Amino acid sequence: MVKAIQSLSSLASYRSLCQTILLVYMLVVTLHTSEASPRSSYALYHRLGPGSTTSTNLSSTEWQKRALLEIESSDSNNLPRAQDPVQFKVSSFTKLSPSLQIPESASFHDWVYQISLVPADSPPLPGQLPHSLTGSPISSFPLCALMMEPSESKEGPIQEYINIWIRSSLTEKMSDNNLELDLLGLQWSSSLSKSTSVTCESLDPKSPKIDQDSLLRSKVNKLIQNQGQSNIKLSVRNPEVLEEPILTPYPIQKPPEFLADGTVKPPVAEKGWLSKYWMYILPVVVMLLVGGGPPPEESAEQQAPPAGKK
Repeated sequence: MVKAIQSLSSLASYRSLCQTILLVYMLVVTLHTSEASPRSSYALYHRLGPGSTTSTNLSSTEWQKRALLEIESSDSNNLPRAQDPVQFKVSSFTKLSPSLQIPESASFHDWVYQISLVPADSPPLPGQLPHSLTGSPISSFPLCALMMEPSESKEGPIQEYINIWIRSSLTEKMSDNNLELDLLGLQWSSSLSKSTSVTCESLDPKSPKIDQDSLLRSKVNKLIQNQGQSNIKLSVRNPEVLEEPILTPYPIQKPPEFLADGTVKPPVAEKGWLSKYWMYILPVVVMLLVGGGPPPEESAEQQAPPAGKK
């Protein structure tokens, strides 16, 4: 009986020890993960507004918060530094369901769809007192660049593409759980548009403006109404650093010299052809003058005819 009690007591102690070790291990892993994975939180806003070339009397719609996202370093073992080419990735992306305002009387021919990325801890909206450290880039996409032909629109969810250009903050302010980044640029495109470089000049000038506006409005409605089910592909990129050019030293011209009377000293006259090459010409002339002398005269024996010949 005593041995059974001792056995149960030792088993309970062993289980308690294992649980303690497991809790300590989980605590260490949690602390290591929180310290090794600093990240930054951002809010993605969007709105519709008139383009820069339209009348200033038109006002943009209110900014609506569309999504929340977090960016972290791909290398979770070390904190990034400004001089290191650190790669980043989107660790989480949460869609929201805001009701984007669509003006009833707006001519979408001159309007743009804008998105902006703002730090989550920055109270101002995009374009209002941008964050002193990261900024708030805004991307404007002309609505007239959407596909003009309904037959070109593909069935299924809309594909959206968002490119974010960031870099490690040049400031020294950085905590263990907060990744300070500089937002450098933002770009948006979708499967409804041919290219981000398409301009309003692609519209058919023969088509009535009323038909163009109604067609654009239908495209905008499709874009806005299906944003909740659209597939968004996020791409975080670093700025490309070009190689420094190899500079050759520029020849510095010698400043002119002045004479006592203040006039510029004339340059030294260039030597003539004979004065340049006389040392090569002289040996040739001497050899021609001296030469080898006249040919030797023939002796009398060589001049006399042989005997027996007349």
